[in-house]
Amino acid sequence: FDTFDRKIMAAHLSLFTAISLAPSPLGALPRMRMHAARMSSTAAAEEVDVVVIGSGFGGLSCASLLASRGLKVSVLEAHYEIGGCAHEFSVGLDGRTIPTAKLATAPHTPVFKFEAGPSLYSGLSPAASPNPLKHIFQMIGEEPEWITYDTWG
Repeated sequence: FDTFDRKIMAAHLSLFTAISLAPSPLGALPRMRMHAARMSSTAAAEEVDVVVIGSGFGGLSCASLLASRGLKVSVLEAHYEIGGCAHEFSVGLDGRTIPTAKLATAPHTPVFKFEAGPSLYSGLSPAASPNPLKHIFQMIGEEPEWITYDTWG
């Protein structure tokens, strides 16, 4: 890139929220740090091995795999919440949306929580699963606690 391209890229990147995944020893869960506000010029200038655009399933899966292999990764997200179509959001008693970053500073704020995406995923609890998301968890050495359903009613 020439200097002009770098300035244009920096201007575009400053509109994103940044999530940094630090390298981890093989098999250890990558450490994640999210910059709650828009990226500062300091965050935009941080040296990383890989930049992933978007914090949905694909972006976070890719970033986790890369970080679990020792690469320093930054994930950039334009929305104020991470998670893509599977993010959750909170609404205060006054009906206004409250970003998760703001709730972190006031955790006892009464809110209603909603999921923007699917709330039921199949094939995550069995060890041998065709679900690609299960494969990502296995590759990064992470096994969340799964809630299983035995009936639909």
